[in-house]
Amino acid sequence: MADPNALTVPLTDDDHYAALVFTCVTVTLCVLTLATLVARISMKFHHGLRLGWDDYLLVIGCALAAADWATFMATISFYVRRSRSFVSMNDVEYIIKLGVIGISFWGVSVTCIKVGVAVQLLRFQSHRLWRLFLYVIIGLIVATSAAYVLFDLLQCIPLQTTWNLSITNKNCVGNTVFQKVSNTQSGVSISTDIILSLFPLTFLRHLRRPRSEKVLIGVLMAMGMAASAASITKAVLVHQWVYAIDIFKVGFAISMWTCVEMFIGVIAACLPSLKSTIQMLLTKAGIDFTADGLPSFFKSFSTRSEGTETQPVESFKFSTMESGSGSVGTGALNPMDSESGNESGTLGNTGTGSREDQSVDGRTRVMETV
Repeated sequence: MADPNALTVPLTDDDHYAALVFTCVTVTLCVLTLATLVARISMKFHHGLRLGWDDYLLVIGCALAAADWATFMATISFYVRRSRSFVSMNDVEYIIKLGVIGISFWGVSVTCIKVGVAVQLLRFQSHRLWRLFLYVIIGLIVATSAAYVLFDLLQCIPLQTTWNLSITNKNCVGNTVFQKVSNTQSGVSISTDIILSLFPLTFLRHLRRPRSEKVLIGVLMAMGMAASAASITKAVLVHQWVYAIDIFKVGFAISMWTCVEMFIGVIAACLPSLKSTIQMLLTKAGIDFTADGLPSFFKSFSTRSEGTETQPVESFKFSTMESGSGSVGTGALNPMDSESGNESGTLGNTGTGSREDQSVDGRTRVMETV
């Protein structure tokens, strides 16, 4: 039998370029993701807020995303140098092995990120049917991700035959089955991304905030659509990779979009928590968020609402926590506080109004504390 190290696969200029693009794009996104997550956690600690399940899920998802990215970097970064003109068969086996491990990291990471976003949305939506719908989406995400990870680990029996090229008589699923499973998983992943990105529309219209601020909140929460775009791009590349001639070029691109999907998912989940900071920066840039103010490019499409009392928009500030009070000075930490008529910790609330108004105001205040 020939020595595996004696067999080589040549690398093209396109392969080197794809490896370079992967390294530049993913390193940048990894740094931005970690910075955004740290900012979210730091802001909560700064305001004396306890971390919720959504925070823990995002931290776990980000950690697994970084681990997945590290497995890709362990191989792809070596092929940036054009001095490497070939890949040995041992290197190919190593790449495939890390790819199998990476899919497991990816599946759990994406699940944690999406479930974290769904848990965050549950905090704003009080309608029973919409909450039930979110729980169904959470169940669908967990079930499909678990099934796909299990398929990845069982696509060849025993598992080592997945990357051991010296074994010729393999008991593995065919390319057709692999493609169908991949397309199904991609379809569910893209659909859930879009649903979670558009779900804020179910409660944004009820918030008693200026329209410009609603637009800002909606845009920040809809950033998950970028993750959907990454998922679509990756699904197309996976379809091409099955029958690709240059498997390294397409494989490096798939790895890049996999990392982009995870990193953008974490960033999109953290951005709403940084709304006050982003709003302050936009205000300094000349965009008016006070009362009825709209950015100049929205004014031509909107008319001023009459007869509606709006509250001044200010950055949410927390006073010092009084010992034994169980609440934080100017902000309710729980949406149920406002729905039950509790007047402590309200933001600009006069203590009057119907139960429905108090519920809407409660979601508005919680939006500031996410």
